[in-house]
Amino acid sequence: AYKLLQQEKGNWNMGNNMSFWISLWNIKAPPQVLNLIWRALTYCLPTLLQLQSKHVPVNNICPVCKEGVESICHALVQCKAADMCWQLFLPGTTTNSNMEFKIWLERILSCKPDNIKAKIITLCWSIWRSRNDFVWNNRRWQPMKIVAKAWEYLSQWKATQDRLFSAPVVPPVT
Repeated sequence: AYKLLQQEKGNWNMGNNMSFWISLWNIKAPPQVLNLIWRALTYCLPTLLQLQSKHVPVNNICPVCKEGVESICHALVQCKAADMCWQLFLPGTTTNSNMEFKIWLERILSCKPDNIKAKIITLCWSIWRSRNDFVWNNRRWQPMKIVAKAWEYLSQWKATQDRLFSAPVVPPVT
């Protein structure tokens, strides 16, 4: 479904972007994670800046760090809380530049093996989830918890994908 929607997006599908989208959709990650990344890359993630661009009367300052405009890249990468998560997972990750999320993601995914790519995008999902828990429930997650939740979710999803669900041939005798 996401691939079809992506093709209908027009220029997102052209030129060099095509190989990026193909590699993105081939990452073995939960559908919710891929959906979040797709929404972020197509500017459909409801950050405060995105809401403001749709004429929703909101203050666009990041509710988590209160230090920057909450763009997609700020929420998932540059916010102090997000940056701490990235430093726990990939020490030395550049998170403080003013680049767009798509460019940042392309750069970080370009040199990583598939299992790390899945962790990268799942960490984005966990960062967004923690941001929403703070905004809607006033619960702040520690960076270690954000990273741990990402790995837990990804490993549980992978475990269910690896299982063979088959009915026993003979019903058990009781």
